[in-house]
Amino acid sequence: MAALVCLRRKKQSLGTDEYYIMEVVDGQQRLTTLITLLNIIKLKLDKKQRAEAKMREELAELLVLQRYECSRIPKEPCKINSAV
Repeated sequence: MAALVCLRRKKQSLGTDEYYIMEVVDGQQRLTTLITLLNIIKLKLDKKQRAEAKMREELAELLVLQRYECSRIPKEPCKINSAV
């Protein structure tokens, strides 16, 4: 997979962790493909198998990070926040 080009914007804290908000400049399609692939893998993992269920939970946690920052009513467009 090729590299992503990002601009570091601002620092945020979540509990004791600190991270930077990154704006994706180049590589949006690669990033979208990777997220789609990870979601498909997550859906195919068997919930009844203990190891697969744990991996499924970890993928779900990873993929459900804060992605949208909406300050308007729901029918209005949302500002997409690409935190990578």
